[in-house]
Amino acid sequence: MFIIFKSRSCLLFALVFLLNSLKAQDLSLEGYTIFAINTTDSSNQNISVANNLKFALKFSSNPTTGYDWYFTNITYETTKNLVEFLNLDQYGGGQYQAASTGLLGSGGYTYFLLESAANKTGEVDLEFIYKRIWETNGQQDKKGVNIKVGS
Repeated sequence: MFIIFKSRSCLLFALVFLLNSLKAQDLSLEGYTIFAINTTDSSNQNISVANNLKFALKFSSNPTTGYDWYFTNITYETTKNLVEFLNLDQYGGGQYQAASTGLLGSGGYTYFLLESAANKTGEVDLEFIYKRIWETNGQQDKKGVNIKVGS
């Protein structure tokens, strides 16, 4: 069976959809503390985590529309000693898991898996963006997450 795509963006959308479908199949959250991120407003969200904790940031998303969440902090390297990402892809994306509705295209969640430092305390500001990876001027929603490590 051959499918003919009428434009590059249509082909790219199909490839992104297929890659996200494959990426979503092997996500295990066992042993992670999950923090749901409020994506309905653009205000920063504050989270406190203990030292040496594996945790996940859970963003509502629907990559079947072409949009997904990506980590965008350019200053991350200066604060990497407090939290470390465990599942970033080459574009700064997390890992998608479809909702259990069973409906094609119904959306789900993008998870960013992290681990806090064992013996350090402090705060780190992370920034995420909801966008189509191939668009440079399209709609983009931003969300800041401030993580306080240690007590």
